[in-house]
Amino acid sequence: MLSQQLSRPFARPITRPRPRTNVCICCRSAGVPDVFRRHYAKATPRKAPSTKAEAWRNRARVMTASEKQRAQAQGVQAVQARSGKLLPNFELLRWLKKSGLVQADPEKALVLLDEMRELSSKLDGSAARKLCKEHQIDHRDMYFFARACLYHSNHEVVRKLGKTLLLAASANQIDRATLYLLRMADRQDRDGGFRLRMAYNSPELAVARRHLQRLVDSRHLEAMVFRAKRMAAEGNTQQAIRILEVATESQGAEYQDHEAMHHEYSGHFFKDIEESRSESPWTMLATLYSKQGNFAAAEHAFSLGMEKHDDPRAFQGFAAIMTDKFSPLWVEYMTKAAASGSWTAAKSLGEFYSAPLEQIPEKLRHEMWQLETHGAAVEWWYYCLSNEELKYLDKPPGTKLIRADHWRPYKDPATDSALFMAELNPRQALAMEWYDIAWRGQYCFSDEENTLINEAMQKIVDEATSQSFAGGGLTGSRAGLPSKLRHYDQHHLSTEKHLWERAAVELDEFKKRIFG
Repeated sequence: MLSQQLSRPFARPITRPRPRTNVCICCRSAGVPDVFRRHYAKATPRKAPSTKAEAWRNRARVMTASEKQRAQAQGVQAVQARSGKLLPNFELLRWLKKSGLVQADPEKALVLLDEMRELSSKLDGSAARKLCKEHQIDHRDMYFFARACLYHSNHEVVRKLGKTLLLAASANQIDRATLYLLRMADRQDRDGGFRLRMAYNSPELAVARRHLQRLVDSRHLEAMVFRAKRMAAEGNTQQAIRILEVATESQGAEYQDHEAMHHEYSGHFFKDIEESRSESPWTMLATLYSKQGNFAAAEHAFSLGMEKHDDPRAFQGFAAIMTDKFSPLWVEYMTKAAASGSWTAAKSLGEFYSAPLEQIPEKLRHEMWQLETHGAAVEWWYYCLSNEELKYLDKPPGTKLIRADHWRPYKDPATDSALFMAELNPRQALAMEWYDIAWRGQYCFSDEENTLINEAMQKIVDEATSQSFAGGGLTGSRAGLPSKLRHYDQHHLSTEKHLWERAAVELDEFKKRIFG
């Protein structure tokens, strides 16, 4: 019996096989060679993939330094192409570097964020710290990268990446990230969260809650105020008071150092809403004391914040709680608060200087009357918001909302040719100045996009316009070349650009006279 002959197309047979030998199949067990099966030569081994295509050969060999730089540049360009769609805007990261909020280069930061985006939900504290170490980026910069991702104009994908970065930053013991996460969760619960699905008590914020407890134990000022605020809202007033008393007596209870002020005023456009609404320990402690009727302790807490720490919120709280509205003491402390940087106090002062004389107490009524009737007129220049600015405020095109021109840091031909000037009495001028400072503070440090301040400014301008036209004053867009040049000399001109700006204004007036 002969063995079956199989066809093997992938192997080539020997050219001269051995001759067949008549051997019994039973003898094969005795070690006789299998002469009934054809003998095949060994197939040639398959060549390595690196020798097939140029791409495989390029991958196998070591790249030169120039080729490495070229490949890295192409990778950075590919990542920058995803900027604004899957990653935050590259210009925003460049601004973070320029302002000193972060130390990482924007190109490296964008590549780091792209790798973190690819990890998606697998990104945790250890993985984020490892990636930061590989790219030689300080892990504390993750907080500002997350805030850049959470910018209101970004896509939802980018904002989701920002939340993941905040969780990773909180896992790496970054106090700003922890407080930001918990403040947002607390606000979401207060705005109407479902009781069985509260954001603050969610499992994903367990790491942030544990970090908050460690911050409170280490007497971190903002963490203690946040914990006391939640306890007071839950009804544990006495426990909140004890925490705040410890916070005010702590040696580390400094209101703001220079680095914190730099970070706050450099990153103002991030609009940390809950941080701007948070209270200082002295103000909150005094508020809780005043609710219990202990005004002596409340005054002591306010004085501690005013005298020892120069806290603007302490000045404003003392004026609002411990004094009568529009009284001389109210004006004194509210002015101190506004001068220290409180935009809400500036808004209150604008209301004071624009209020009717009947609402002013007798001690100040004569002084306010003197400002209205016995003072030189003040030239107040303004312009109306453009349609793009109105769109940002959710207002229809053509809505008349004014802005002060002396705050404008840029040159715009359209705005320069449409300037308006109103002659205000000194009291109206003070109201407009405080209102405009409040408008800028609201834009920088709050999420309130209402136009109540603009409407109050518009009301003052309308009153001044009617009075000026009735008395033959000069008010309107064609206020004359000398007054417009005087305005430019005061607010817009530098020594280098004085000649060119004057020529531009004169040319603009010449065009108006010729073409109407």
